[in-house]
Amino acid sequence: GRIDARAQLVDPLGAKPSLLAEVKATDLSLGAEPSLDVELQARADHQSAEATVGIAGPRGRSTLSAALPISWSSGRFALAADAPLQAHVELVALPIAPLLDPAGAVSYATGWLSGEVAVGGTLAAPEPGGTLELRDAELTATALAQPLHGVHGRVAFDGRAITIEQLEARDRDGKIDLSGRVARRGADALDVTLAVNAEQFPLRQRGQVVATTSGRATIHAAVEPQRTNVTVKLVDVDTWLEKVQPRTGIDLDAHPDFVIAGAAAEAADDGGGSGPAAGSPEPPRESIVRLDASDHFWI
Repeated sequence: GRIDARAQLVDPLGAKPSLLAEVKATDLSLGAEPSLDVELQARADHQSAEATVGIAGPRGRSTLSAALPISWSSGRFALAADAPLQAHVELVALPIAPLLDPAGAVSYATGWLSGEVAVGGTLAAPEPGGTLELRDAELTATALAQPLHGVHGRVAFDGRAITIEQLEARDRDGKIDLSGRVARRGADALDVTLAVNAEQFPLRQRGQVVATTSGRATIHAAVEPQRTNVTVKLVDVDTWLEKVQPRTGIDLDAHPDFVIAGAAAEAADDGGGSGPAAGSPEPPRESIVRLDASDHFWI
């Protein structure tokens, strides 16, 4: 791509400085198509600053704008933590491919992101809220080499919670969907509730289908600074193992950071585990996972 920029700075050390800036980028991409055209316009004076970004894609134009008060005078610049913040984002069929690293966790990605987000509050305590919707997406989960198509879903959020509304993905003739909510509890805790449904969904290892599964799962998690408690309930789960030789085996060695209930004494006798080191300033963070597969679980 190409980037052109120009700026005008007036009286930067005076009582009333000002700045005007404009940046234009064409055919911007991290290596995937379609590319984007991006335009930034910004201005600032001794008491306020604002910026607007326009992103033009093949299906529409998205805009981002923000403004906040500042203090800029006699060569000194300051932002107050309690400065009121105003920002607005409108996405119109923004292609996701140019925004993703082709060598990242998600590769070969296509699809379109739309939505609207407003941010209020202060610089120190912003209050975001809005919705984002993904449509007609295809991608590959790089670690598993698992291609997914028909990916779509909607996320709504505010300063208290994120709600996932029917995020769905398909592989071959199977599909999996996810819905749920992640909510803040106090200053540093989260409560998570998720529901997962699978119908003839392939399970892959390095791209090879090694099993197919159907069933439902509900997941409840309480995430706190020193402990995470997770409860997983499986219902009507049927998994068919493929009669193929996997390209790689499954490592069945015990993980040094996890202990299966009932094996704690044995691990201690063997000198296993990863207890806190002598003189450690704080105990290790604990994660407890409870799996209930008592309601129809077949392999």
